[in-house]
Amino acid sequence: PGEGVNTLAKPARFKQGIVTVTEGRTPKRGETFWEVRYVDPDTGKEVKRRVSGLDREEIKAMADHLTRQAYAGRGYLAGRSQAPTIKEGITEALRLSRMNDDTMRNLAKRALLFVTWLKEKYPSVKTWEQLRPAMLQAYVIECETQGLAWDSVRLRLVPIKSAWKTMAENYSELVKPMPKIRTAPKQWREIVCLETAEVIELLAWLEIKAPIELWGMATLQALCGLRMLEASNLRRQDVNLKAGTITIAETERHRPKTLTSFRTIPVCKEALSALRAVMDRQKVIPMTGEIFPLIRRDRLSSKWSYWLRKAAKDLQAPRFRDIPARKLRAFFATTAGRLGAQDRLLKAYLGHTAGDMRGSHYRRIDLD
Repeated sequence: PGEGVNTLAKPARFKQGIVTVTEGRTPKRGETFWEVRYVDPDTGKEVKRRVSGLDREEIKAMADHLTRQAYAGRGYLAGRSQAPTIKEGITEALRLSRMNDDTMRNLAKRALLFVTWLKEKYPSVKTWEQLRPAMLQAYVIECETQGLAWDSVRLRLVPIKSAWKTMAENYSELVKPMPKIRTAPKQWREIVCLETAEVIELLAWLEIKAPIELWGMATLQALCGLRMLEASNLRRQDVNLKAGTITIAETERHRPKTLTSFRTIPVCKEALSALRAVMDRQKVIPMTGEIFPLIRRDRLSSKWSYWLRKAAKDLQAPRFRDIPARKLRAFFATTAGRLGAQDRLLKAYLGHTAGDMRGSHYRRIDLD
């Protein structure tokens, strides 16, 4: 160090907001400077700056300013005296959830129903610190009074519960944890699915009326037990016609529902024949290899509903209108069970968890 520089002086170091401030001195002249470090919450990258000519109070003010800028409109701000608005809290919780874009949009629409209801019933409630459990309980009761199914009510609560948890964790001094919200007991429902003759009739009709859009998907759902999104997002590289197998893998448009949903399964000759026919008719092959036309996730169910209503009318079969397309998977599971398929093999084939310690961790099921 240069003459007059005190090498024994301990440099100041403190944290202000998200910024860590360290005092330093130049080696030759001993001039004081401040080094500031923080992680930008938007990019996740570390930011490092060196500032000179400021005293301790001025560098504190600068650190406060950097903290406010970093968190402007994006989540928790230390020392905030008021919790975010209801809409802000829901938006923040969804952003942090790591959901895919389609699921996030779907839950955002459901959450908006609660925000709209709250404005009408409790117009003075603006922020999460003002929200009370009794208000959410009243919303649940009104949904049930309207005749919504148990699952519909549950899905409406998902984004609200997630947001409440996020707000209680980040603003613990303002928002209390949400207590248990009581819903009506889930009613018993019989599992309903199409019978074999009905599936044969429906597949034959779809082969003529919707050979490109839905026939192949319906075949995969009914004869291979695929979920709707697994079938609609199947790619050419996932099909091995020679080996007679298909692979359910993560794509740019779809991630399998659970870890056990990632699988390679053998499929029957009827399914392979349908896949071969659909691929042969495909005029434009996407770069990502999808076999079926790219239908938005939130529009797939409505398209299926349209074609099933049309099938019910053309074939004089009202059950096609009453049973949703996802029940084609139920037909596969029911039929395979009737034919004597072992439960553990059927779970692996459908991509379900084994449900027991041995099946989940120790028993391996090979392709053969």
